[in-house]
Amino acid sequence: MSTTLIAQRPVDTCHLPNGMTLLAEPMPWLQSVAFCFLLPSGSCYDPITLQGLGSMTNEMVQRGCGHRNSRQFTHDLDALGIDRSFSTSTLYSFFGGVGLSANLEAALALYTDLLRNPLLPEEQLEEARLVSLQEVLSVEDDPAQKVFEKLQRKQYPGALGQPTSGTKETLQAISYNDIVDYYQKGYQPKGTTLSVAGNYNWPKLKEFFEDHFSDWEVKERPPVLAEPIDYSYDHLEEETSQTHIGLSYDAVPLSHDNYYRQRAALGVLSDGMSSRLFSNIREKQGLCYTVFANLQALKNQASIMCYAGTSTDRAQRTLDSIFQEVATLRDGINQGELDRFKVRFKSGLIRQQESSLFRCQALARQWFQLGKLRSIVEIYKIIEELGVQEVNEYLLSNTPEKFNVVTLGAQQLEVSL
Repeated sequence: MSTTLIAQRPVDTCHLPNGMTLLAEPMPWLQSVAFCFLLPSGSCYDPITLQGLGSMTNEMVQRGCGHRNSRQFTHDLDALGIDRSFSTSTLYSFFGGVGLSANLEAALALYTDLLRNPLLPEEQLEEARLVSLQEVLSVEDDPAQKVFEKLQRKQYPGALGQPTSGTKETLQAISYNDIVDYYQKGYQPKGTTLSVAGNYNWPKLKEFFEDHFSDWEVKERPPVLAEPIDYSYDHLEEETSQTHIGLSYDAVPLSHDNYYRQRAALGVLSDGMSSRLFSNIREKQGLCYTVFANLQALKNQASIMCYAGTSTDRAQRTLDSIFQEVATLRDGINQGELDRFKVRFKSGLIRQQESSLFRCQALARQWFQLGKLRSIVEIYKIIEELGVQEVNEYLLSNTPEKFNVVTLGAQQLEVSL
C-alpha cells in the first residue's frame, strides 16, 4: 500500500481577527459538499447544578432563527436537501450538514442564522426539556452507557467528566434565563471553526465567511481546568444475570509526540478480531460476549477505556484477564501484530478520503485539538514508518499503573488498584 493511493489536497484556510477559522478541503470530483461548525461550548461549561444545559441549549437553538419559526427552519433545510446533525460533547457543540454543492451558500446562510440569530422560543422550553430528559432515560436503560458515564466522571473529575445529557434533577432546574445566558456566553467566534469538504468555490466561500462572521463579537470565558484523579473502584448494583465492566487508565492526547506509538499499541490490544482482547478473552477463553478498548481524547488529556459485557459467574475472570492483557503489553508487540495494525489503519485512511462528511469533521476536530492540520499523507507516513522497537520502547516506559474501574451487576468484584 503506497501513499500514491492518497491524494495530497491542500486545505484552504481563512482566519478572522475575532478568532474564528474557516477550513476547506477540495474534493472536486463530488457533486456534494459537507460542512460543520464546531463551537467551544460543551458540557464542561455547564454549571454543576445545571448539568445538561449545553445540550438543552443546542436543542433550543434549533427551534427557529431569524424570521423562521421552528417549522419553517426545518422546511427550508428540507427544501435544500440538507442531511443535518447536531450534538453536544464534553468540549464543543456541533452543527453539521451535507447536501448538493449548488446549495452550499443557502445552507450556510441558514446555519449562520441558527448560530447568530436563534429565536430561542420560550414557549418551547418544556418541549426541549422533554427531548433532553429522553436522552437521560435512554442512558438509564443502557447498562453499558451507565458504566461509561460513571467511568468518565471518575477519569475526568469535575467539569470535564460531566455527562453531556445531564441528569433528571439538573434538567428540571434549568430555566429559560439559563438557556439565554448560556447562549450569550458560549456561542461566539473565538475558537469556533467552520469546516467544509467537497465541491465548493473557494473565493465565494471565503467571501461568505468574511461577510457573515467578521463582525461576530468575542466573549471571553475562563478555561476549564483538569482536576486530580482519585483512582478507585465503584460498583453499581443491579439485579441482573449480566455484569458490565469498565476500566480506564491515562493516555496521551493527539498533540503528544507518542500519540501514534500509543495508537499502534491500542490497535494491537483492541482493533479487530485478531486483537488481543477479542482473541484471548472472548475467543480462546469464552469469557464474554463483547470486549474492546478505545481512546477517549480531549484537548489536553486522554484515556484508554476498556469495556466488557459478560455473565455474573465469568465477570471476575473477565476483569482479571483485561488487567492481564493490559499489563502484558509491557512485554512488547511483534512484527505481525504491528503489520496487521498498519494495514487496518492505512486502509481506513484511504477510505476516509472518499467521504466529504468524514473529512469535514476530521478537519474541524483536528484543528480544535491541535491548532494545526496534519494531512492524510503525513499521518500515513507516520504509521508507515512506525517500527516494533519504538512502539515497544514506548510501552516499556509507559506501563499503566493507575486505573479506574466501574462494574454494574449483581455482585461486586475483587479489584486491587
